[in-house]
Amino acid sequence: MTAEIQLVLDCVSLEPPEGARVPGDGPYRSVVDRCQTAWADFKEFARSAAHGAVVHALAQLRSHYPSVDLRRVASGYAQGTEMEKITRLEDDVE
Repeated sequence: MTAEIQLVLDCVSLEPPEGARVPGDGPYRSVVDRCQTAWADFKEFARSAAHGAVVHALAQLRSHYPSVDLRRVASGYAQGTEMEKITRLEDDVE
């Protein structure tokens, strides 16, 4: 099983081969360490992608409605909006 995990890890979090390492690289990492690093890298990638998508969506909103105060939009839903309505609004977007 470790060999199969190694193959996936080599695709998402490449560990340089033994001859290609430089002194500052540190020791080889275990499969568990590499899995933890790959998971942390993925979470950072997902956060960055979500941030980019939100910035893009707000930029499009601003292009259609230049008078909209984006600080109010970015602060959350309108005060008093019930959870059921929020769910319906979010479902309509998809």
